[in-house]
Amino acid sequence: MAAARAPAAHTASSMVVSIQDDPAATAARMQAAASVTLLAAEPDSEAIREWAGRLWQSMPAAQRPPVPFAVQADRTLAPGQVRIELRHGAPQ
Repeated sequence: MAAARAPAAHTASSMVVSIQDDPAATAARMQAAASVTLLAAEPDSEAIREWAGRLWQSMPAAQRPPVPFAVQADRTLAPGQVRIELRHGAPQ
């Protein structure tokens, strides 16, 4: 009798980048993820919003969310830094 399989585990990872980093190079480092969350100390900053938009445009169409990223607040980050949280695995 075969043992029942456990559901596939979800894994999470994150990276902190600067808005001086090339969004296309950052997108290339991101593997396909079920969800992507962006956080910044100044989420309403025009520079942060523009960088997040360029990151979204740089993602392959099949991996890109249907709408550009909304950036959430994280006051622990330095100005000009963005933390990208990736959740891998099938969403439930």
